[in-house]
Amino acid sequence: MNAPNPYQTIRNELLEDLHHQISTMTEEEKDKFIEDMYLDLYFAKEINKAVKSGRFGPSTEKMVPLKLDYSENEDDGPDINILNKQLAQLDLKADVCFNRAAKYQEEGDRYRKEAEDLKLSSVEGSKKKPSTKCRKQEAVKETTTFSVEGEKRICPVCGCEMKTVGMKRHYRIHRIPARYRLEEVLRETVACPNKCTDENGKAIIRTAEPDEPALIDKSVATSSMVAGIAYDKFVMGTPAYRQEKHLSLTGLPISRQTMGNILEKTYDLYLKPLVKQMIEDLPNCNVVHMDETVLKCTEVKDRKQSSMVVAVSGIYEENQMAVYKFFPYKKQEFVIALLGGSFRHALMTDGLYAYANYYGPCRKLNCMAHARRKIFEAIKVRSDFAQYQADVLKWEKTTLENDEEAAEAAAQLDETERPEPSPGLQILLTALSLFGKLYHIESHVASYSHEARTEVRQELSKPCFERLTRVMMEIQSGFEERSAAYRAAKYFMDRANSLGRYLEDGDYPIDNNVAERAVKPFVINRKNFQTTKSIKGAEVVAAFMTLFRSAEMNDLNPERYMEYVLDELKWFKDDEIAVDVLKSLLPYSKDLPEYLRIGYRGPDPKYEENDEE
Repeated sequence: MNAPNPYQTIRNELLEDLHHQISTMTEEEKDKFIEDMYLDLYFAKEINKAVKSGRFGPSTEKMVPLKLDYSENEDDGPDINILNKQLAQLDLKADVCFNRAAKYQEEGDRYRKEAEDLKLSSVEGSKKKPSTKCRKQEAVKETTTFSVEGEKRICPVCGCEMKTVGMKRHYRIHRIPARYRLEEVLRETVACPNKCTDENGKAIIRTAEPDEPALIDKSVATSSMVAGIAYDKFVMGTPAYRQEKHLSLTGLPISRQTMGNILEKTYDLYLKPLVKQMIEDLPNCNVVHMDETVLKCTEVKDRKQSSMVVAVSGIYEENQMAVYKFFPYKKQEFVIALLGGSFRHALMTDGLYAYANYYGPCRKLNCMAHARRKIFEAIKVRSDFAQYQADVLKWEKTTLENDEEAAEAAAQLDETERPEPSPGLQILLTALSLFGKLYHIESHVASYSHEARTEVRQELSKPCFERLTRVMMEIQSGFEERSAAYRAAKYFMDRANSLGRYLEDGDYPIDNNVAERAVKPFVINRKNFQTTKSIKGAEVVAAFMTLFRSAEMNDLNPERYMEYVLDELKWFKDDEIAVDVLKSLLPYSKDLPEYLRIGYRGPDPKYEENDEE
């Protein structure tokens, strides 16, 4: 006979003691007990994780916002006194990464919310619902109910029929592969049996007209087919040769050359005027972000100079758009081609010479994230930083092991015995913490009014930026010109005016991350095709990326939106498309039907009959 497991014995004893304690508690005491136990487990886990990872690991590059308590009336904006007090706590002697406290408070709020959900579920007798992100997907929701039947519904003690007291809920996901429906179109042709002729002597023959015009004459292409192929290629990143293989396996041998020709013809007939209208609307934005990336084109003599440029509207703009445009050169003319020569609003860029030389009367802004990243890289390459990181990790581990209340010790460590960094490292860490304070302020004023953001930036961000400028001047004068720290400080000082210009207006952004995120989907797709054979092909890519990305920014289903646009525009195939028609079909138009929205649960007017079948 095997000996009893000592761990199982201890576990059973603890469970018995726990059940005894719970049985004597009131409902309020049970709720409080569950919440405290949940938080204790979480903080113990996070502290162990923090000890292992250290203070200045790669996670310090991520800017985690610290959640603050505002006044009850949030419409009045954040309480500047409270925010200023919290910023003072982030001034951590230049050697403590501010992300630590931010992570604990933000994650603590999230787990308190989960503990509250756990209390509610214990009362209602149901499990916690799936996350909102899961419920927002475009899956068709169905409900299947299983009931207790037969002898199982009879109580084994008294013999009466048991009643329903609740429903246990869980979810299952089924995948329905995409289908292609091959439609054979037959058009009746009639002729006079008496062989009558017209005035020209030709036989009188009539052919039935289809109920709607073809998307492309003498082609198998339909709006849904083009939208599906383009969506798979430009949104999901599926190369044409993989789509060709998939279509052949479904019994539709359509070559990649045919798919390319269909997309190019669709661009010429319908998408070109639509994108042109978006480019005309772009200069009306109060804030425009711009960025570029290389796209090699075999038709261009100097392939390294060709690039894909993206211009994105600011996050506070009413008309959200992202315009992609291919340029076979890398000169300042591409800024003029997108914004014109008289753009008077704010232009946020990464500081490329083409933007700096733009002569338009705009307010030029530079990206704070680029300046911060250079300081961060300068810290990482220092040899004394690695040693200091090891010393701090060792000191933290010793402090936490000797403290009974580890969670409190992690937030309030004794600074008197902390290892001190070298003077050169300390001034770099001071600059990094000041960058963090600027981003900390931005994370809290993003959801407030224009006036409130401007007020907070003037009262809190401006003094912090001025102090950061003085620190950068000290770094530039105190380090060798070959060092990474000197180059980072010089980059900042050369652009100090444009970096700090975001303080003037609450709608101005602090960095160019909006454009950086818009470039990323294209870069992922570029890995599949590497180069483009012609300038025309690059323009087609830019047009589809423009409409798909802009649709996502306006909470539209990209594939449904593209299909809807082509269905509407094919009626104007042989005529010039009116401006009012184009404006009604733009991704940011208010006239678009509701069923194009992400998360729409109602019937689709076009496919309602097919779904019923």
